[in-house]
Amino acid sequence: LRGKLRWAFAGGRSSLLTVMYADADSGYDAFALDNGATTFSDEPGEDSQETTAASLRIKGEAGNGLQLLSISSVANSDIVFAYDGDWENELSFLPIVTDYRYRNPRERDSISQEVRLQSLPAARLFGATTDWVLGAFWRRLDEDNRIDSTGEYIETEVRCDPVVSITDRQITSTFSADTLALFGGLDSQLSAKTDVSFGLRIDRWDAEYADNWIDNGVIGGPVTASNFFDPDDTLLGGHVALGHDLNEELRLYARIARGFKAAGFNPSLAALGALPGALGPEFIPYTNEYLWNYEAGLKFLSATGSLAVDISAYFMDRDDAQLSQSSQVDPIDPNSFFFVTSNGDADVIGLDASFAWQVNDPIRIHGSLGLLNSEIDDWSIRPAVTGRDLAHAPSYTVRLGVDWDLPAGWFVRADATASDSFYFDISHDNKSQRYELVNVSAGREFGSWAVALWGRNIFDEDYKTRGFFFGNEPPLFNPTLYTRFGAPRQVGITLQYEY
Repeated sequence: LRGKLRWAFAGGRSSLLTVMYADADSGYDAFALDNGATTFSDEPGEDSQETTAASLRIKGEAGNGLQLLSISSVANSDIVFAYDGDWENELSFLPIVTDYRYRNPRERDSISQEVRLQSLPAARLFGATTDWVLGAFWRRLDEDNRIDSTGEYIETEVRCDPVVSITDRQITSTFSADTLALFGGLDSQLSAKTDVSFGLRIDRWDAEYADNWIDNGVIGGPVTASNFFDPDDTLLGGHVALGHDLNEELRLYARIARGFKAAGFNPSLAALGALPGALGPEFIPYTNEYLWNYEAGLKFLSATGSLAVDISAYFMDRDDAQLSQSSQVDPIDPNSFFFVTSNGDADVIGLDASFAWQVNDPIRIHGSLGLLNSEIDDWSIRPAVTGRDLAHAPSYTVRLGVDWDLPAGWFVRADATASDSFYFDISHDNKSQRYELVNVSAGREFGSWAVALWGRNIFDEDYKTRGFFFGNEPPLFNPTLYTRFGAPRQVGITLQYEY
């Protein structure tokens, strides 16, 4: 549910209140032991979220050619992520008995305030050629996190020495972060055809993380421990961009930007602290990432507006890149499978292009092309991937579509997409397969109404979007690639009314 209420006041002042409530109650049962389309789980998981949020935007002139904008927001989210740890039922591995469950509820609260002071034409600088903005931003984030990991593995008839393993781990953690930022920007018209833009942002980030965990499955009694981290840092980013109009149809631009992503924590790693071979508590926190992006491109719009083309080439240098991988500590315990984010270094070079061509009144053709070459420069957790592509980074993606508008409001839409193969994860070297998908729709518009029959992935292509490589099947637990499929063929009808 979402509602908006707008007020207009004298003097050009206005405010906009937005209130939202969302309740997503989804299951999570996405993997099958045989990599088929039917799962074996007897404890299907949960991927739910209930969120209430609101924001208030107030805008108006502040006098002397200035405009003031205030943005206030608040949000509360209750989140649950749970799954069947072994992906099977009581009959899957008989006479071996396995039964694992994983549940991770979270509560997340945030409140933020942003204030911007912007120039109107009367307050432009340098001979009325330069617009400017100054602003401040504050946010408080609090999160309570709990992980319950339970299960049992009983093997009494397969080997001479029976194996019994009990998993019973709980962890509670809290995370809070305060962010205070100051930012400003200039947009200056150097001449009739050339403009330049500058931006600068400085963030002060202050966080606290604390956890307490207990492992009741350890032989000899439970093991307990706690961790506490309180990092703080100052982050600096910005950009400079130059644009030039060669003529009324063609524009060139170049941009250099430095972005950043604040540090964070791996609470799921702390829950494995009592297992031999687990990463130590020093891997729970990870540090800030900085990204230098160098980009140049062109934008073309024909005089008639029938053809538009955008092309950009870029190079990204990721310092202390926040890279994530999956791993498993205990081959018998599937709940010891975890994700960890840690810092490395990587770079990316690529090209993006798109076009839209109105061939004639009824036919419009459009498409895009993405070319990508990524490289991991350093990853201390698994040095073997140095020099390899990043995960989920296909070397090409292509889309081509056509829109055909027929008389009397009838229309046909079709588009095809293609993607090259990519590595599923940094923790292993298995890759997806390249794939192509076709989507179509046809319908009619009449007055305020429109109806369309559509189909996505109409040829029912099997394509894999995620892949993990680990041992999950007793008694040998041989490492196996387990994959998740993308959406199969979907067909539907959409009815639309505008008023």
